[in-house]
Amino acid sequence: MAAATSPYDPGSPEATYWQARQRLASATRALNEKLVSTDIDPELAAALTEKIEGLTAELSQAQQVDGLVDMAKRGERGTIDDVMGELVSVGGRSHPCSPELLWQE
Repeated sequence: MAAATSPYDPGSPEATYWQARQRLASATRALNEKLVSTDIDPELAAALTEKIEGLTAELSQAQQVDGLVDMAKRGERGTIDDVMGELVSVGGRSHPCSPELLWQE
């Protein structure tokens, strides 16, 4: 049984883009897990909130997309199937709220 690791050609623009997004999603999943499994005091909660709000503001300065179809229309993202495989909430590799699922054949 072989595990699929990436649908993109190594070194391709798609692979580079989605690998960076996958790392970001993985880090976000780890943050979410720590948010619900750590007992923190109100001061730390306030400090962390400011940092997260800063990251949100930084992301808001980047170019925004209007859904998965819009993302697929942007060059070097792959097909709509690639984008959906990355960003759907149920199992997208790059969606920060999806469980990390591994397809095996």
